[in-house]
Amino acid sequence: MKIKLLLSVMMLFCFQSFFGQQTDGHQVNDSVKHDAITYEKQVKADNDQIAKQQKAEEKALKEQKKMEKEQRKLEKEQRKLEKEQRKVEKAKDKMASAENKVSKYQSKLEKEQKKLSKLQDRMQRDQAKGKLDAEGLAKANEKISKQQSRISDVQEDLAKAQKKLQKIVD
Repeated sequence: MKIKLLLSVMMLFCFQSFFGQQTDGHQVNDSVKHDAITYEKQVKADNDQIAKQQKAEEKALKEQKKMEKEQRKLEKEQRKLEKEQRKVEKAKDKMASAENKVSKYQSKLEKEQKKLSKLQDRMQRDQAKGKLDAEGLAKANEKISKQQSRISDVQEDLAKAQKKLQKIVD
């Protein structure tokens, strides 16, 4: 039985080697597989192109946002400068107004002092001529004291205006 088995295995090997086919080592081209590969390559190329476009769009969007931010920053700076300029102009106007007040009070003081000197001169002239009696003398003295009171008021106003001007200058 062992011999039979051995002989049958040998025969099987012989038949196998005698009737076995020899195969060539070339690959069979499948047209469907080739089309699928080209389609996959095309899809990959399209996806790469889309990804590049998205990156470019994102970069452009970032750049645009950056420029808008810079624009807002510049506008803010410009508003700040305009505000500062208005502040300076306002200060100049205040200073000019204060200077005008000072000069106005100085001219008013000069006028009041001239008026006082005229009143005093008139009183002395009338007194020298003997035209003043006690009642006229009292009226003249009253006018002179009122004028001196006006002068002191104008001097106070002038001092206040000068103080305000000095405060603005400092």
